[in-house]
Amino acid sequence: MARPFWKAQTGQRLDSAIAVDPIALRYVLEVVGPVTLANGEKITADNVVPITLSTAYKRFADDNRARKQYLQDISQAVVKKLVNSGANTRDLLEALGRGVHERRIMVYSTHAEEQEILETTNLGHQISDTDSPYLQVAIGNASGTKLDYHLRREISYTSGDCSGDTRESVITVRLTNTLEQTDLTDYEAGGLGTELDVKKGTNLANVEFLTTRARSSRR
Repeated sequence: MARPFWKAQTGQRLDSAIAVDPIALRYVLEVVGPVTLANGEKITADNVVPITLSTAYKRFADDNRARKQYLQDISQAVVKKLVNSGANTRDLLEALGRGVHERRIMVYSTHAEEQEILETTNLGHQISDTDSPYLQVAIGNASGTKLDYHLRREISYTSGDCSGDTRESVITVRLTNTLEQTDLTDYEAGGLGTELDVKKGTNLANVEFLTTRARSSRR
């Protein structure tokens, strides 16, 4: 998705794309230390997540272009600090490894041989084609809001025994909208971008389950 967006904006055709979420950025900043933007604002391991996922939408409620530039400035500053900080390599690798393990870092390549390798790792974010006990839950925002920051997810998967032809497993997903603020902008909480009738402050979500692949008569 990022590649055609980049091409439309710059005219450049990229061979690959890397996606890093704000929590993975936090892990990096815990190692390399804070970064300072051109306006003097400090981005730290403590504030990078709320700034990028929440407060930026309030600060730039009426200027989407400025918000995007602000987020680009933050990501560029973190990458520059990552490359030039001289931080302990082992600590950096552990921070990045934690991000990969938690599937917070994604890499895609247009080169088939490279993509084949990526798909065998957590970097590829592939759906598992396994007949062993497996669960992946995908939660999509259907409200047209930016309230995911306030959504808490609890997911558990209890696998039953496989002594018979079928296996009974229990999946529990608990979603809680922890929003308590009443001063959020329409861009944050107003359901923009959806034709559904969503009351302001409501977090409406699509929940999808991806489970074990069926094998012959067993599932």
